[in-house]
Amino acid sequence: MIINCQSCNKKFEINDQLIPEDGRLVQCGYCNSKWHQLPQIKTSQAEVIDKKEELDKTKKVTKKRNNVKKKETNLTKSSSTKTKTKAKSIGFFSLILIVLISAIAIFLVIETFKIQIIAFWPQADIYINHIYETLENIFILVKDLFKSY
Repeated sequence: MIINCQSCNKKFEINDQLIPEDGRLVQCGYCNSKWHQLPQIKTSQAEVIDKKEELDKTKKVTKKRNNVKKKETNLTKSSSTKTKTKAKSIGFFSLILIVLISAIAIFLVIETFKIQIIAFWPQADIYINHIYETLENIFILVKDLFKSY
């Protein structure tokens, strides 16, 4: 006998002898929904064959869906490995650029919150002045390099 889950329409093939004449409480193995199943009226052999073919079709559709899902996961895995290889190929100049931008960002944060930092840590004023002097020396060095050309 083939029964249908009333919630998810999943089909199950069970032995006819398991359902008594007054019916039985059954539970879907897929969605755990419960319902009272009455025995089905005996049908001709042709109808039973049709129902088995229908069940086979649903199994084939389920297998195709599983194959599609596997292919999708394989595609996402392969694309994620491609991005990982791209992330590993950061060049030397890109790394220098990242460090430079990070240093500028840190300097801007320190400059923005200079008063609050000094109020919390009074000795920070000395270090901030050293940063200013270092930046001035770097600018002077760059100007001298461009003057020589």
